[in-house]
Amino acid sequence: MVRKILLVNDLLYYLKDLYDGRVEEKILYPMDELLLVGISSVICGGEGWQDMRELGESKLELFCQILPFSNGIASAYTFENFFSALDPEHFEECLVAWVEDFRGESALSIAVDGKTVRRSYDKKKGQAAIHLISAYCREHGLLLGQEKVDSKSNEITAIPQLLDLVNIKGSIISIDAIACQKNIVDQIIEKNANYVISLKGNQGTLHKAIKRFFQRHKRQDYQNVGYEFNHYKDVDSGHGRIETRNITVLNQVRWLESADMWSGLASVAMVESAIEKDGTERKETRYFISSLTTSPKHMLEIIRGHWSIESMHYTLDVTFQEDSSRIRQRNATHNMAILRRVALNILKTANIPRKSIKSLRKRAGWDNSVLKQILIL
Repeated sequence: MVRKILLVNDLLYYLKDLYDGRVEEKILYPMDELLLVGISSVICGGEGWQDMRELGESKLELFCQILPFSNGIASAYTFENFFSALDPEHFEECLVAWVEDFRGESALSIAVDGKTVRRSYDKKKGQAAIHLISAYCREHGLLLGQEKVDSKSNEITAIPQLLDLVNIKGSIISIDAIACQKNIVDQIIEKNANYVISLKGNQGTLHKAIKRFFQRHKRQDYQNVGYEFNHYKDVDSGHGRIETRNITVLNQVRWLESADMWSGLASVAMVESAIEKDGTERKETRYFISSLTTSPKHMLEIIRGHWSIESMHYTLDVTFQEDSSRIRQRNATHNMAILRRVALNILKTANIPRKSIKSLRKRAGWDNSVLKQILIL
């Protein structure tokens, strides 16, 4: 796959229409300068406002090659006030447009899942930790968009908003069981996309019906005339463990009484996993509904690929130390979460050989030429 580069100049172009609530006559540090330094700071390992100030001062000569910086680098207090006042919803919309331009019209596998920023709660102010729903493109390894879950709501209400924000036309959406809701399925089909959604107890009747159906036919070795079950087996080994996955897919759903209630429903699947490690074996069986009629191998690739979003969450936690962040001012928590994801997108598409994202961040902080390459000047 030929990968385009996320140009920082393009990013600043998409951010130029962000609302800046400051009094124009009193602005010493333009919005694009604050955004450039803020994003660059996070790329280089910065975690807060003072880091932005110090990174800006240490690399002012480099930044002046991009923007004027007539008044130098803003204070930590200015960075704090700016990112606390910035509207995160509009910020997110601009960034989604930027990534959409990068990925073009190609159909993608998009994983949707949630993550809580653990230390963002504030007990004294009664502020709960923020929870973000993300849409992650497996092919490009990019975050396409995210939506904050309202403190008085849950993921079920946030997911439709995220699906409205991101262009999903022609893509395959994979979601965990919490999103197994008729309105979410309706929305995906209306937007000309497909879905693969896991089943659990939140759709108890549907889950039980599909489970009983598969188990009954498995006992009969899938020999019943009238149904065409398709199978595929996959074996992985490494790090002292062997994992075997058997998937069975049925591209017939008329036997299911509630089939008509689920828009686009075309197939059901059962995945049986067995993990052997240190002489013990752990087994798990999961069930899925889908609008696809595809091979069992392809279906398993989508199901396994869904958890690539966890690699993004892991990177944010371990490399970007997101769960340790104590930033809590107004919109600042959400905006810093957006900055981390912007930085991760830029780092993942940087045309620079690397051992890891962590090592590339260090090199960017140490070496101006590396940061210049990352920003694609």
